[in-house]
Amino acid sequence: MGVIEDAEAQLVPIKVGKASASVLNSWNDGWIRFESQQEWASHIAFALKAMGHYSPHNDIIAEECKFSNKEIIIFQTHPDDIALGAGATAHKYARWHNKVNSVTLSLRWDIPDNALQRCAATLKEAELLGYKSITGITPTQDFINKLKPIVDTYNSLQKSLNDKTKLRTWCKNNVVPFYLENYVALDLRCFEADSIEVMREAVYKMSANAERVLCPSHHDKNEDHRAAASACDGGGRSIANIFRYAGPEHYTNFQPTMFVVVSLEDLAAKMLALQWHQEAFGLSTSRVNKEMLDRLKLFTNEDSTLKVSKEYLSPSERIAFDAISKDEKEQTSLEHLALGWPNGKRFYFDLATQLSRALYYGKWPKGSNNVSPVLAEGFEVENMMG
Repeated sequence: MGVIEDAEAQLVPIKVGKASASVLNSWNDGWIRFESQQEWASHIAFALKAMGHYSPHNDIIAEECKFSNKEIIIFQTHPDDIALGAGATAHKYARWHNKVNSVTLSLRWDIPDNALQRCAATLKEAELLGYKSITGITPTQDFINKLKPIVDTYNSLQKSLNDKTKLRTWCKNNVVPFYLENYVALDLRCFEADSIEVMREAVYKMSANAERVLCPSHHDKNEDHRAAASACDGGGRSIANIFRYAGPEHYTNFQPTMFVVVSLEDLAAKMLALQWHQEAFGLSTSRVNKEMLDRLKLFTNEDSTLKVSKEYLSPSERIAFDAISKDEKEQTSLEHLALGWPNGKRFYFDLATQLSRALYYGKWPKGSNNVSPVLAEGFEVENMMG
């Protein structure tokens, strides 16, 4: 298989200590936001150097053996799973001129506006990482176009109906059939018969020509992830190479047997994609901390300047203050998100957590005398045939 993908490589993860994690996550209460992939790459390099784990040979190793001109498909249970578990690898495969498709297998049916926001983030991720995004068996942009009228009706009903039970019943009668007809399973209910059936059908239809499949691992605490992993068993078409990945949120007894060394550029693209997913999550859940906003009003003048020094504000309050526009009615999605933190924040999007799952140490390649840290994503591999 070559130097890059070595099933017998002896690598162990490098744990990011509490002190290092504290430094990495000290800015903006654990949230570091950049506008570009290049800025992320510079920050990651700085972080690795600060921790003493930077290797100038990493990017050279990552480019030594090319896996190219193949058809690769990546299945994910939820819209951010690929970015979390295999985002850097997906970016690398796309850079190497492979045809890469991603398939989202499930979405929230009870809050379809959430699904719409997260599908949009997946489209941005696909553009950045270099692959085609599919939801069920439909190109994601086409799926969004179909879903939007349903979400518009849902949003109107939210305003007119005070009864959450009636709104949920409407979703059950309108959103659920739409999802199942388009081979999209029901998030939080992926283990139910209808969802398992549509996931298997989606896997069967989408994996016909794939030479390599990346999909969720069975070794996961998340029940929906395990259901998707089983669907990839039952729906596959004698795939030669199956790579199982796991994200950090429900990481348990996942034991990688294959490592894909990725470049700093690949990891930076992954972090930027995760940033977009965090913003979509924060916006779609609408978690505005009104208590914080009221507190900030006490400290703010009419021209949006502070009455007191920023030193008196907590990190979360400083984020919110920096995001508040003079006209609160015209808040951007970023401002909306900032006001919702920390309640809307997902811990596993931060750099320290990602490095703890992507930073390995050992001899590379096997048998060499070169012992150094590498950036890599690990996979459980089945039916390895070259």
